[in-house]
Amino acid sequence: MNCSSAQGDAVPSRPLTIRGHPRVLTPPGHQFRTIASMLTCYGDTMRLPQNDLAYVAFRLALQETLTDIELYRDLEEEPDVPTGYLSEVPFLEQVPLPVQVDLLAETWARHRQPDLIEASLLDAAIVYAACKTAGRIINDMPEVVVAEASELHT
Repeated sequence: MNCSSAQGDAVPSRPLTIRGHPRVLTPPGHQFRTIASMLTCYGDTMRLPQNDLAYVAFRLALQETLTDIELYRDLEEEPDVPTGYLSEVPFLEQVPLPVQVDLLAETWARHRQPDLIEASLLDAAIVYAACKTAGRIINDMPEVVVAEASELHT
């Protein structure tokens, strides 16, 4: 999944939540609006767009990681293999699942800031992992994406 597009795309300011989980990554109640991208790199020449693709990538990464948290909490054991969206980045694959959710939320919050913010290497790794996870989910389980989309519109 490619998370790039032209600067200034229409922006969904929807809350990034999963049903049953109170974590919100954007302020609720906002409508579509046009904003320049906020996370930047290479001297502000590259920007992560604030568009539906970025939103879907972060939302699907969040959904998968929260599902993993619930699964391993129900099993009452620690995962044997790397889990969560950061399993896409070998250096970060051992980060505990709740910390992965916090990192995703912090990166999304920085991305939603009205100022240009230079992305750190950690921000880049989180965006990369979120996009890779979303691409894998869309490719392997399109029914999950369809269910998410229909839930958003109800």
